[in-house]
Amino acid sequence: MTATPENPSLAAAKSPERVTWLPLVVVCLALGVEAYDASSIPVAISAIVSDLDTDLSTIQAALVLFSVICAPLMLTAGTLGGIQGKRRALRIGIVLFGAGTLIAALSPHVTVFILGFSIIKALGAVLVVPTGAALLIQSYQGHRRAIAFSFLGAFLAGATAATPMIMGTITKFLGWRFGYGMSAVVAVVVLLLSRKLAESERRRGTIDWFGAVLSLIGLGCIMLGATMAGRYGWWDARRPFSLAGVEIAPLGLSVTPFMICAGVILMVLFFNWGERRERKGKTPIVRLRLFHNVPYSAGVLVGALQIIGVAGLLFVIPVYLQSALGYDSFLTGLTLLPYTVALLVASLSSSILIRWIAPQRLIQVALALMVVGLFALAHMVNPQMTPTTLILPLAVYGVAAGLAASLIPNLTLSAADPSETGEASGAQEAASELGSGFGAAVIGAVLIASTWSGLVGGIAEKAGWQLDREELRQAAIELEDAERTWTPEDERAFIAELPLEVQESIDQIVATADTEALRDALRAILLVVLIALLGSIFMSPRTEASAGSPGPEPGTEAL
Repeated sequence: MTATPENPSLAAAKSPERVTWLPLVVVCLALGVEAYDASSIPVAISAIVSDLDTDLSTIQAALVLFSVICAPLMLTAGTLGGIQGKRRALRIGIVLFGAGTLIAALSPHVTVFILGFSIIKALGAVLVVPTGAALLIQSYQGHRRAIAFSFLGAFLAGATAATPMIMGTITKFLGWRFGYGMSAVVAVVVLLLSRKLAESERRRGTIDWFGAVLSLIGLGCIMLGATMAGRYGWWDARRPFSLAGVEIAPLGLSVTPFMICAGVILMVLFFNWGERRERKGKTPIVRLRLFHNVPYSAGVLVGALQIIGVAGLLFVIPVYLQSALGYDSFLTGLTLLPYTVALLVASLSSSILIRWIAPQRLIQVALALMVVGLFALAHMVNPQMTPTTLILPLAVYGVAAGLAASLIPNLTLSAADPSETGEASGAQEAASELGSGFGAAVIGAVLIASTWSGLVGGIAEKAGWQLDREELRQAAIELEDAERTWTPEDERAFIAELPLEVQESIDQIVATADTEALRDALRAILLVVLIALLGSIFMSPRTEASAGSPGPEPGTEAL
C-alpha cells in the first residue's frame, strides 16, 4: 500500500514546506510525561504506603507488575502501530496512560492503585514509547530528524533529572496524589495536540497474538518469580506459598525456582513458535537468530544489567532515607539532586566525549564509575548523615548512569544488521523494561529481607540470646509476617515485652539494621554492575556493514 497525492494528511507529512515542529512537541510531551511518571513513585513511596494503608512490598510488587506487562508487549507494540496507524496508536496509548494515572492518583486503596498504575497505565505506555519514536522518523528527514532526536534525548534527560525534586516538592506541600496526577493533565494536552498530526500509512499485517501471550506469560513468570524470592526464598521455602488456601512448598522448596523455570520453558516455546512462523513465511515477533549476534546480545545484556543497577539504587535509597532517617519526599528529592544533575550533564556530554573516546571504552569507564560510586555509597551511608553527605558518591553514580544510558543503546543497535534495526530495537526496549522491573524486584527483595534479619539479629545480640542461623531466620519471618497487620499499639506492646536493655537501644538496633540492609542491597547492585562490566568486553559496533546499507538515521539508534 502506498500513499497517494489525494490523501491530504499524507501529502502534508511528505511536503517540505508543511513541516513543523508540532510532532516533536507532541512526542517530547508524551515521552517526557512517561519518564516523569516512571521515576516519581520511589520519591513519594512512604507517602503512598501510608495513604493507601499498605506496605512496601505491595508497592514494590506494583512497580514490578508494570514492567511485567510492559516488557513483553513492547515487542508487539511497533507492529500494532504500523497496522493501526502511528498517530492512532499514540492517541490510544496516551488515553490509556492518562486514565491509568488518574485512577491511581484517585485510588481509595491499593487494589485500585495497582489497577490504574500497573495495568491500565502500562498498556498505554506500551503504545506511547515505541510509537513516539516512529512518529519522529515519519515526520522528519535528514538534518531535521537528527535535530529532533537530539532535542528529544536532551528533553528526556532533563525530565528524568527533574522528577525527584518536582515530585518531592509537590508531595510535601500538596500531596503525592497531586504530584502524580499532573501526568494526566499532560496526557490531555498531548491528546489535544496530536489531533493535528498527520496519520501514517497503514500497512497490512496481523499481530502474532499467540506469540505475544507466550512472551507475556513467560517473562511474567520469570519476573514474578524473582519478585516472590524476597518473601518465599530463592531456593528453600522461607514460608509456604498459599493458593486458594492450599499451601504449596514441594520438597520444602520455594515457589520461586518453579516460577522461573516455567517462564524459561515458555520463552523457549516462544522462540520455537517464532521459528515455525518464519518457516511458513510469516514474520515472528522476534527471531532467535537476532541473538546469535554476540556484540548485539552483549549490548542487550549489559544495558539490562545497567538498568537493574540504576532502578535498584533509585528504589532502595529513597526507601532508606524515608523509613530509616525519616526524610520526607522533599528531602529525599533534595538528597538525590546531585545524582539527577550529574545524570543530565553526562547525558548531554556523551556525544562530545565520543569524539575522543571510543563508545565501548566510554561505556566501560561509566560502569567502572558505577562501581566506584557504589563502594563510596556503602562506606558513607550512616544513620547520622545529612542530605549533603552523599553528594559526591551520588554525583559519581549519576555521571556513570548518564553516560551508560546514552551510549549503550546506540552501540548495541549499531552491532545489529541494518535490516534488523526495528526488531533489534524492540527487543532492546523489552530488555530495558525487564531490567527496570528486576531492579525493584531483586534489589528490593534483598533490602527487605536483610532489614528483618538484621533487626532480629540485633535484638538477639543485645538481649544475649543464643540463636542459631535457622532460629534467626524463622524469627525474622515471623516478625515480618506479624508486622504486616500491626497497629502502632501492637508495635509498642511488642517492644514493651523485650528485655529492658533492648528497649533502651531499640532505635539504634533498628537504625543499624536498616543501614546494613542498604549496604547489602548496594553489594547486590555492585555484583550486577561487575557482571555488566565483564559483558561489555564483548560489545562492539558492526564493522562489516556494506556501503550500500545506510543503517539507522543519526539520532534514531537508541529508539
